[in-house]
Amino acid sequence: MKSDRVSTASIVASSRVAYRMAPIALYRDHAGEGLGYPAAASWLPQRSGSVYQRVPSLLSIGRARLLTVTGWVGSEQPGSFRASLLATTSGAFALTVSRVAVAASSPMPFPTRLLVLLLAPTITLVSAFRNLSECAICDGTSSYGTVIIEIHPDGNMEAIPMPADSNDVYAMIMQKLESHDPATAVMFLDVIWSGDMAHQLADMGTLVTSGELAAPVDMEQQYATVNGVRVAAPYFVDTGFLYYRKDLLAKYGYASPPSTWDELEQMAAVIQAGERKTNPSFWGYVWQGLAYEGLTCNVLEVFVTHGAGGIVELDKTVSVNNPLGIAALARMVNWIGTISPPSVTSMDEAGSLKVFSAGNAAFHRNWPDVLTSIRGTFVQNITGIALVPHNGGSTSHHGTLGGWMIGVNKYATMQAMAGKVVSELTSDQHQIKEFHKSNKMPVNKDVFMGEGLCAPYNPNITQICDVGTVPPDYIVPRWSTVAAPYYTLTSAMVYNAVNSALLRRITPGDALAKLECQLTLQLYGQGALPLQCLTEITVQSWASTTNTALTAAAMIIVAVAAGFIVVFRNHAVMKAASPIFCLNICVGGLVLLVSNITAGLHPATYRGSCWATAWLTCIGFMVMMGALFVKHWRVAQIFQLAKSGPQAMSVVKITNADVAKRVALLVVLDVVVLGIWMGAQGTTPSYTRVMQESSCPCQNADLHQFVTACTLGAGGLWTVVVLHGIVIVWGTVIAIRTRNIPMLLFNESKFMGLTTYNIALIMVLTLPVMLLAGSNPSMGLLVRGVAAVLVVTLTIVVLFGYKFFLVVTMTPEQLKSLKQQTVVQGPSGRGIIEGVIAAPGKGQGRSTPVPPVVFESRLV
Repeated sequence: MKSDRVSTASIVASSRVAYRMAPIALYRDHAGEGLGYPAAASWLPQRSGSVYQRVPSLLSIGRARLLTVTGWVGSEQPGSFRASLLATTSGAFALTVSRVAVAASSPMPFPTRLLVLLLAPTITLVSAFRNLSECAICDGTSSYGTVIIEIHPDGNMEAIPMPADSNDVYAMIMQKLESHDPATAVMFLDVIWSGDMAHQLADMGTLVTSGELAAPVDMEQQYATVNGVRVAAPYFVDTGFLYYRKDLLAKYGYASPPSTWDELEQMAAVIQAGERKTNPSFWGYVWQGLAYEGLTCNVLEVFVTHGAGGIVELDKTVSVNNPLGIAALARMVNWIGTISPPSVTSMDEAGSLKVFSAGNAAFHRNWPDVLTSIRGTFVQNITGIALVPHNGGSTSHHGTLGGWMIGVNKYATMQAMAGKVVSELTSDQHQIKEFHKSNKMPVNKDVFMGEGLCAPYNPNITQICDVGTVPPDYIVPRWSTVAAPYYTLTSAMVYNAVNSALLRRITPGDALAKLECQLTLQLYGQGALPLQCLTEITVQSWASTTNTALTAAAMIIVAVAAGFIVVFRNHAVMKAASPIFCLNICVGGLVLLVSNITAGLHPATYRGSCWATAWLTCIGFMVMMGALFVKHWRVAQIFQLAKSGPQAMSVVKITNADVAKRVALLVVLDVVVLGIWMGAQGTTPSYTRVMQESSCPCQNADLHQFVTACTLGAGGLWTVVVLHGIVIVWGTVIAIRTRNIPMLLFNESKFMGLTTYNIALIMVLTLPVMLLAGSNPSMGLLVRGVAAVLVVTLTIVVLFGYKFFLVVTMTPEQLKSLKQQTVVQGPSGRGIIEGVIAAPGKGQGRSTPVPPVVFESRLV
């Protein structure tokens, strides 16, 4: 932010002084000018030892406060109306006395002297009101800092002085706006503040006329408009220019100022080397490198003149980190110690101008009011002004938009009067006056940037018009409106990062990479951060290796079990267990285990891995559990029907095909749910970055950790969970219903119950752990993998372990004895299962001949 004094008018000498203004009346205090003195008395003869010369020495009234006479004015409370009234009346009285005394002691003829004595009071009052009516605070700032105009219900206006530092000014204005102070009315705002303060400023469309709204150039109108509301009135415009020593360019044979940065560097080096022979303190180029708003302005100019973009574009794109930007910043870094002094990193506008105006620099970047500041200095008549250089080729000249606007507090009581103040300050007449007085560039269309206001060209007098024709696209704005209300924060990020690069604490590339992260984070949040700003927490190799090893081991166990089933499919024990569906259980287990492999894939690299994991998990589980539950459902049906007695049916036949249809129905139902789930997800990505809190104690602005996690719709997920839960509950119910079947080879209720219990226990233990391990993908993968391995292996071991033991250990005699032991007495009848006669009733004792119930079970 430009922290210069944008006016030569001083407002106050005390901390707060009130004035009665009509409509805006303030003391003048520049060039020794006080309330009517000496301008109004300059016509009086200057006689040595006269009262005229003595009285003003006693009545020092040039500081908006009477310092002598009786002292009673100075004793008043600063800022009170009485103090201002006493200052005005006593000042007028003092000047009247001084003029009467001067006239009385003058050698002029008696008639003239008498006329002066009679007219002295009138002359004094006219002079006083002339100065009171000149709006000294219209400059917006003073040697004491910016002012705020308070307007009270009684019409009294107070000019509240502000700190000299612009950051402090911003903070103080924001404090007054946020406190909804009804007296705070008119404020002078840096052009970059309107966005941040927009929600606290009044709509100018309700305060000034449509003609006044349309008076500024379009660019200024746009910059004063936030979200379609004109929140400020453009006051004057600033932009960066290059100042140079005309005499030195001529001395070293240069006919014109540099047009490109290469030319500036070459000229600066040559002139610097030549001048160093007699002036060791001479440098080629001075500018603003201090970490403050002025550095942001310099950086923006260098960037856009290199074609590197505007740091944050009008479409809100953060463009700071690009090859041209890195080259531009590298150029600035290279200036330090070559053509620019190392101390430039601590220079603001005033500091760098001091070096230039002292004759110790050939080139200087600054604002238009430099032409006012160098008046009376060594370089006044030898300074030239030019456009900021560019990088050649297709690049062009550009200067950063600066200047000030006027805003009105939306909570101010005296809105109408504040509008009149704004109208006066933004009028063409006032802008023209300020242009001639202090080189403030008008914003209104008819006189924009001093058009038509300059005197004819004079090589001995430098004026703003000497820069020639300013291209229409020369002025580039900062991103204050698009970044509102965070501009001041983002600008601080820019100038701090660049200043660190200038001090060589960080490379240009690293500085811009870090800056891109900071700007994106501030404007758009963590979700928009590019990858180079982030630290991804990925699955570590040990977790991936462990998951793969465990899964492979489980697959081997399942494959061995499946092979055993095929080899011994005709064994009585295996035939009783329905070998075809035992194989289905093994196949489902293998599919479920494959989901462990897809779960370990990176979703962003293998874009289908999230859905593949979901499908494999669901289908594998349904095939495995469906085959187990449906085949046992067949047993339950046989024995349940047999209980009804011979009159219920003579033969019940449930084939493998019947069972397979029911397993397929469950799988199809799973597929339908998964398909609907995917359809509901639509084109929404199946994965996202989930930001994590860093456990690192260090403070690093671009240390942002994230996990790439699958983001499948919650609705579909819960539907699948409920469906599978229902299947498990159904299987548990079947196990309970068949727990009393007396046939050892067919009663698997104990094993089914143990299986469902294991699955439920594994889920209860692992789901909370997986939720807690969400920020640790290694742990999450490992827990999920172990859970899947346990579900599959425990199911295989529990269901088939005892059967395999019987197949391997039983002798033919033992097997025959086992078959004979399965025949028990029962009143309900018997079932014939592949030649094995069963009595499924509850009775005990002898066998009872009944019509057969045939249960066909064979490997097909």
